Amino acid sequence: MSDNQFLALLRNRLADAPPPTGVDWAEMVSIADRHELLFFLEKYSEDMPAQLADSLEQKWVSLMAQHLAQMQAVEDMQTALEKAGVDHLFFKGTVTKKRYADPMLRTMGDIDVLYRPSQQTAFRAVMEAMGYGDFQAGRKNDTYWKRPLVCVEAHRRLIGADSRYAGYCDGVWERAKPVPGLSHGYEMAVEDEFLFNLIHLAKHLSEGGAGVRFILDVFIYHHLPMDEAYLERMLEELNLTRFHTVICELADHWFAGGECSEPARKLGAFILQSRVFGSVRVDAALQIQQGRLAYIWRTCFPGYREMCSMYSWLGGKPLLLPVAWGMRGVTLLFRRGRAAGVFRTVCSGNKQAGRELQALYRSCGLE
Repeated sequence: MSDNQFLALLRNRLADAPPPTGVDWAEMVSIADRHELLFFLEKYSEDMPAQLADSLEQKWVSLMAQHLAQMQAVEDMQTALEKAGVDHLFFKGTVTKKRYADPMLRTMGDIDVLYRPSQQTAFRAVMEAMGYGDFQAGRKNDTYWKRPLVCVEAHRRLIGADSRYAGYCDGVWERAKPVPGLSHGYEMAVEDEFLFNLIHLAKHLSEGGAGVRFILDVFIYHHLPMDEAYLERMLEELNLTRFHTVICELADHWFAGGECSEPARKLGAFILQSRVFGSVRVDAALQIQQGRLAYIWRTCFPGYREMCSMYSWLGGKPLLLPVAWGMRGVTLLFRRGRAAGVFRTVCSGNKQAGRELQALYRSCGLE
């Protein structure tokens, strides 16, 4: 009942309508917080018990402050990267939130930007000059902070080199179009924004689950004008046609009252019980399906292509792969949380739960 009430509340907010009757506001706050959709409730503050609304006021103010800081950071980065001649493309939440009638409804934790790997040194120099001194190198992206409100994930590639979608994602620069008025700023076509969001959803489901916000994004994009022939062709190439059908069906069922098949209904029930990016418990159940030792091996010794995305000097020198593994191992020794995470996954994984979830995914067209 509470899940249905929460979905009805989201539907009404999207339609700029009053809240449904008989709302359990404390329960709605709990669910909205889990899915990072708290700002959907801000419009209804006068309908809530006064004490609850007062307790949320600072949270809403913080969300607005973060939104403004993030948007200013995007503008400042675009100006600085353009001046430095660094090619860049913003994606994920930064562009998705602009597709909503009210961008505040689509929160995001960080700013995602893509740059060409050959410009890594120049990109980092720009970020340091802008005051992003807090830095951490990663496998396919680096992370920069300007605390307390702004975190930037700077990507050398859209998705991991070992992903089944890597071929499509690696062609992003060829498909991208220049941002009007810029020589080094690029953007995806709306169709590619949607396709990447679908891939991103598939990735999170396969790792640890996904929350309602992902389905909201699909609903918003699904009602934008797009080249349907291009979408159909690319979905077929990516083997996502069935998955796309089920996800759009679920989105229309939740937010427009459409019909819902059994696979979509079951997937929706799972998503409603998830957090916005899933959980460690689900990730553990899924990742150990090929064996606990196999999971440890994949984590500690990524493939050659994936390691090349971390160490550019490795390109064309596969014999040096063990050296790169050794360097990565030394780095991980100083990141105890990562090692502990791998250990928890191995120990806590429930194989039966993972098999059941994989069966659900297959019924929805997602291997």
